[in-house]
Amino acid sequence: MVKKQETKEKEIKLPKIMSNKMTVSVVICLVVGFIIGYIASSYGGSAAADDVGAKVLSYVDANFLAPQGAEAELTSVESQFGLYMINFDIKQDGEVVQQASAYSTKDGRYLIIGQVLDMNEELEIPGQEQEQPEQQLPKSDKPDIKMFVMTFCPFGQQAENGLGPAIAQLNGKVDWEPHFVIYSNYGGGGPDYCFDDDAKYCSMHGIDELMEGVRQLCIYNDHKDEWFDYVLKINEKCSLGDINDCWKDVAKEVGFDVDKVEKCVEEQGLELLEAEKELNDKYGVSGSPSIFINDADYNGGRSPGAYLSGICSAFNTEPSECDAELTGEAVASTGGCG
Repeated sequence: MVKKQETKEKEIKLPKIMSNKMTVSVVICLVVGFIIGYIASSYGGSAAADDVGAKVLSYVDANFLAPQGAEAELTSVESQFGLYMINFDIKQDGEVVQQASAYSTKDGRYLIIGQVLDMNEELEIPGQEQEQPEQQLPKSDKPDIKMFVMTFCPFGQQAENGLGPAIAQLNGKVDWEPHFVIYSNYGGGGPDYCFDDDAKYCSMHGIDELMEGVRQLCIYNDHKDEWFDYVLKINEKCSLGDINDCWKDVAKEVGFDVDKVEKCVEEQGLELLEAEKELNDKYGVSGSPSIFINDADYNGGRSPGAYLSGICSAFNTEPSECDAELTGEAVASTGGCG
């Protein structure tokens, strides 16, 4: 699995108060929390800090993180404002992707995250437990699919791992293209993030991620039918830290000419990135993954079966391939890099 080299931001969607930034809304919430904490402590007393921390993490995992394929790990519990401040790391695939905090009354009953939640009661999150209406996508005889990702965004890789089997099942009956999320002046520009001196073509997780995106564009141009074979192996075997060497082993394993790919990157890289940036702007892409089916922004699940169902709903007449039931873990359409 992908190994992250540093803590990443904005990859997990959380209630807005679960951060280390003090805002006016946080202060207001803490005032409310202090009042509730005072009342609760007057009647129920205080529980051990570690016990409250464990309860908060269990609650946050179940209601906010597990649906996104993530989990929390406690780092510390502090006493602040008459409350417990619970600090934790958010992990995905065993690697830290974000750091966050939450407040709880000292009796371990109430969680303060922009609103006051009673952890002794079941939380109802709109859209999480209720079945969502099926998305109505534009129809065509041969649906067009465009996928925008960052090569080392875990949610982008999640989308690739789900979309690949669906594309294979439809066996040439759709048009599809891989694309990459391109920023200008990301991280202040410079060679650590950008391909060009003008910093027009940059990637969130650095130049090595961007270069792998260019390689994948070159590979798509020559090996469209084998593109997912390569990419899914990259997702399985390579990390951002070793991609500069690892991709060559994967390319050789799949049967690609490494020298030819490198020549394409050198001679066509700038042109390919220019076209990518134009498409990003055209579709309003700002994060990974972004999937468009017949130019409509797809918002369904990310399992192979969910992608197959979504694409098949965009046919004027569904082909027999749509009758298949693809295996794969159900993945909600939550979480992204951007």
